[in-house]
Order: sequence, then structure tokens, then C-alpha cells
Amino acid sequence: MDERHFWLHVDADTTHGGRAFDLLERHCKTPELREMAIHYARESAKLRWFYFDGIYLHYEMGYKLR
Repeated sequence: MDERHFWLHVDADTTHGGRAFDLLERHCKTPELREMAIHYARESAKLRWFYFDGIYLHYEMGYKLR
């Protein structure tokens, strides 16, 4: 896999992350909505971690993943 892929995503994620905070501040007006947004942000981050960890294990470490 070409490492440029990851550098492009770093730039895009930085831009998108700022937009996400703007949206959260605008729409999560109650403590319950903020807690729900935090919960799903954490779940999303875990899934992304597992996704990229799987790419690394398969392509860099040579593990056969199903």
C-alpha cells in the first residue's frame, strides 16, 4: 500500500474533524445528546482503529485475515 494514502487522510481528517466539532456544538444542546455523541464517536474511533490495525497486520506483517 502506498504511504501517500495515509498522508492524504491525515490532512482530510484534520479538516473534517474541525467540521465535526462545529456540528456537535450546533446540534447537541442537551447533556444527553452530548453524551450520546461522545459514545458514538468513541465507538467509531474503535472501529477505525481495528480497520487500520487489520490493514497493517495483513499487508505489513503478512497475517492472513479472513
